[in-house]
Amino acid sequence: IVRELDDEATFGVMAAENLERADVNIVDEANFIKEYMNKTGKDAAEVGKILRRSEQYVIQRLMIAEMPDYAKSYLKSGDLTLGVALALGQIENETIREKWIHLAVEQGISVATAQYQLRDYHANKMMYDGVIKERPDAGAPTPPQAVLFDCALTGKRVDARLGRTFWICEEAVADFFEFVRLYN
Repeated sequence: IVRELDDEATFGVMAAENLERADVNIVDEANFIKEYMNKTGKDAAEVGKILRRSEQYVIQRLMIAEMPDYAKSYLKSGDLTLGVALALGQIENETIREKWIHLAVEQGISVATAQYQLRDYHANKMMYDGVIKERPDAGAPTPPQAVLFDCALTGKRVDARLGRTFWICEEAVADFFEFVRLYN
């Protein structure tokens, strides 16, 4: 059977055949999808419909296509799993990303560990990037007022951030307050 197909139909047939193969290389697939999207101008949702895959599937393949060569190489060889690559690939700082991907390959980390590392990176981004963010300008909303409490020893009203916590067992509370009363 010979059929004339337009670019979209040709892509759909090629992609469907490739996606059904057991030995499909995820990096080649990602590059194929990216190239098709660049040629046609279609977005991830449209390509997902053609492939009979989700939009998220297409977005993940685009993320792979944008990864640096060392990460793609690890993916091709199977030394780096897709989930780990997608998590660590979101680190914006190239130096940090490269170090963590190499460590992931050496240590064989799980997706959960990679996601933890990504959260840690975002939580400590200022430190990793060496960037100190400036304070908000005068027009910014003022931060909430400090929480105040009465100090059990001095009776003064103080900012909770200046307090310290310590534990006294229930049976010693009366003795503690007697001690405070005697030496205050």
